[in-house]
Amino acid sequence: MMYKRAITLATVTVTAVAASLVLGGGTAFANSSTGTGTTNSIWNFFTGASSYYQNHSGDDIAMGLSDGVPVDSRWQKCTDSNVVGQIQYNIMKEELYHRMIGTNFAPGTCVKLQYRGFKTTGWFARETLWNYNIE
Repeated sequence: MMYKRAITLATVTVTAVAASLVLGGGTAFANSSTGTGTTNSIWNFFTGASSYYQNHSGDDIAMGLSDGVPVDSRWQKCTDSNVVGQIQYNIMKEELYHRMIGTNFAPGTCVKLQYRGFKTTGWFARETLWNYNIE
């Protein structure tokens, strides 16, 4: 009797997990893009041209470097250039992960990345991830 009850509970749990994934209750898949940039200052931020739209509640944005000079980065709201995120310092190609630039955005939020050189100016190659939640 106990054996049959355990199987029924396991079946209900597996069914609930499968339904959650089918109905979109799982983690959102990230959008990604690659590109290059050039830092002309270690003091002033430059705003990139790309706009990143968050589609889900709690979405995040992250950036990693694959080549070039280390950079500082933050997000800027597309509709209000005075609204910016906290600075992430010294993002470098030697890191084995993407650095979180901003977290927990509301659906429909549009942000752009800003960057500057960490200690020097120059060229860099980056990958940006957005429209996902790391948790």
